[in-house]
Amino acid sequence: MAFHRSLLLLCVVGLACQSSGSGNGATGGKAGAGGEAGTPGQPGAGGEAAGGTAATAGMAGGSGGTSNETNIPKGGTGGGTGGQSTGGTGGKASGLVRKTERPASGTLDLIAAVVKADPAIVTQPGVPVGKLTKDLMFQSTVYGKAYRYNLYVPAQYKAGQKAAFAVYTDGAAYTDCCRVHVVMDNLIHTGEMPVTIAAFVYPLDRNREYVGNTDEFARFLKDDLMVELGKTYDLTTDPKMRMIVGVSSGGLVAFAESWDHNGLFKKALGDSPSFASFARKDYPALVSSTRPLKDLRFVMTVGNNDLIDQFGDWFAIGKKMAAALEGAKYDYRALLLKGDHGMQKSLHQMSDNLRWLWWDWDKP
Repeated sequence: MAFHRSLLLLCVVGLACQSSGSGNGATGGKAGAGGEAGTPGQPGAGGEAAGGTAATAGMAGGSGGTSNETNIPKGGTGGGTGGQSTGGTGGKASGLVRKTERPASGTLDLIAAVVKADPAIVTQPGVPVGKLTKDLMFQSTVYGKAYRYNLYVPAQYKAGQKAAFAVYTDGAAYTDCCRVHVVMDNLIHTGEMPVTIAAFVYPLDRNREYVGNTDEFARFLKDDLMVELGKTYDLTTDPKMRMIVGVSSGGLVAFAESWDHNGLFKKALGDSPSFASFARKDYPALVSSTRPLKDLRFVMTVGNNDLIDQFGDWFAIGKKMAAALEGAKYDYRALLLKGDHGMQKSLHQMSDNLRWLWWDWDKP
């Protein structure tokens, strides 16, 4: 099905992320220059191009300001459920400390809010840096094709200790645009995330993979990707310790997998998720009508200048989904932000969104 062919070009192909000019108590660091766009990929049959990598995110400088947060004890928080371990050194990391209160839940209208630079998108002194390996390949038995992916392994990972697992759709989009691997370095160090191995998988046909059959994509993740990574790494089998993240149609499939395959993922994050008329299911209606509630956490960001096309008003559809989650009393976080389609508007919200998703991960 041919639709909105420029859907992911906003960030996956060459949109430089913006950095705000002032930090939280900072003196206002310089915004790093955006990198060059990658070469656009070839569109799948009847679908959109996967595109190249996004431009490099601007780096917020300046020193961190004052905070009412407290340090965690040295040595991290210790082991988590099912043999999980933060592996972090804990304590203060250049102004980054473990927050004592969970970031706000529910629907948050931040359209008029002043964007503050997030120090968590910058590599902090003393924080162990994970390894990001690019352009790895694995063979999919589900789709019968070879897939490219990037792999993040935190410095604290130790063989024999089960690591949490995250999958990001759209390849390098989140590392290039939102510096999520740096955010994970910082949050793992402070103990706000478990030791988490993350795969950034490049799509070949977004329509089939993200908008099509969620059963097929679930088998691709479970039977192809996780099996491949399991040959080298010890990954969790606990769905509460797995997260799936995506933008646009990738955001749609992130929610869809946590909903349709709740035994595989119980944490999901979607930036500008495509809850539009071309989606295979009316997820807002399902959220409102399905009982008992599913065991999941979902973060969503939508921009007030999102798409308006033949499929509807995407901002309005995002608010409809937020209202459905609110009405059903789900554990959710929906950010209404100033911006358009894509994840670039979420750069300085990423660390709090991940904190929110992983809150209390190390509690019984």
